[in-house]
Amino acid sequence: MNILFWNPTYVLGGGLNLLTNLLDQISQHPQVTSITAAIHKDYEHLLPEGSWNAKVRRVLITPDTRIESVVSQNDVVYMTWPHGVDIPNVSIPTVCIYQDTILLDAYGFHTTRSFIEEMERAVRHCVMGYSTVIVTSLYTQQRFRDILGDEGIERVVVLPHIASPSDPKMLSHERSLATPASTPLIPQPYLLYPSNVSEHKNHLALMLALSKRRRKDVQLVLCGYGTESIGHQELKENPYLNRLNKSIRDRGLQTDIDYRALGYVSDEQSEDLLSNALGLIMPTRAEGMGLPIHEAIERGLPVIASDIPVLREHYDSRSNAILWVDPDCPADIAEAWDSLCERSHSLKSLARATNLGSGVSWADIASRTVNILDEAIQTHRPVLRIAPLKRRRRWMKKIEKSIKKLWRRAG
Repeated sequence: MNILFWNPTYVLGGGLNLLTNLLDQISQHPQVTSITAAIHKDYEHLLPEGSWNAKVRRVLITPDTRIESVVSQNDVVYMTWPHGVDIPNVSIPTVCIYQDTILLDAYGFHTTRSFIEEMERAVRHCVMGYSTVIVTSLYTQQRFRDILGDEGIERVVVLPHIASPSDPKMLSHERSLATPASTPLIPQPYLLYPSNVSEHKNHLALMLALSKRRRKDVQLVLCGYGTESIGHQELKENPYLNRLNKSIRDRGLQTDIDYRALGYVSDEQSEDLLSNALGLIMPTRAEGMGLPIHEAIERGLPVIASDIPVLREHYDSRSNAILWVDPDCPADIAEAWDSLCERSHSLKSLARATNLGSGVSWADIASRTVNILDEAIQTHRPVLRIAPLKRRRRWMKKIEKSIKKLWRRAG
């Protein structure tokens, strides 16, 4: 099997995760003869020549690169980030993994009728345009079914991408950023929330909970892109961040006393922060997989997690030391905070005793992915295009514009 990994978009989350962990394992699969990794040129310093084995040929591209220039001699196209990008117009089968699942729940300032309709069109366009669409949870598959009914739902395959033990191999872009040489010392007990400042991450409810907690001797530590701006006085371009900062001021929360906002930290620093935390707190309102919860469970930490279907699906049976909370109820989050702080020792013991791991490795995920690609090849037939080319491009441009706006406002 000859596979074209087609990734003309530069993303640093799930797309990069696949390009490092999954592509490497797929290249080692005995059924795979070669891989052409056509990746955005900005990955050049992140994924240098020699990142993978000899089966992989790296080709640097831009969003304007025509797929025809690299598709020859390949049997299947695998798209690691299909959002805001035209479906490859090729004669061979195409498979994508739908990663940006938070858009299906449309939380926040962008929750308008027109936005939801755009997302529904994007789902239909994706399912009817690709030979196979991989999703990472049964919840996401059901959301597709809510939108599509049974039309094309047989093309949607569930494959969670949660591997144990956690793979430290991921090559993040930390090498290109100026970061402290060591993890900042946190002098008092803390709960950790690693995330960006997108609205669905729900920092506003978390800060309200922080003002209600009894255990004020325990800090909240925030890390991730944009979190360094939490608590600032000056206005930002992100309207949600401005509302968040006003709420922090109105409730008298103080940086370095109630919370610490570290901004981006490297993988090594994140590991240190997790190792020394009382636990993880993640009151998110929407997720694809919620991988920080997986990482905390793997390290024997108790977790406060949102009681939402996708997180229940992935983690309810993984640990008995998860405190489930209503993400829209700050009082519920505050009560869980106090409970974890007061029972931290016993909950850590319970977390270590009940962590069974996900039972899946990246090699397992790669093997299942190869099977999906092989089935797409074996059953390939021309796919139904649901709209004329010009209309499809208008849709995709509108969707791409909406997604880029979300990324900008998320900081």
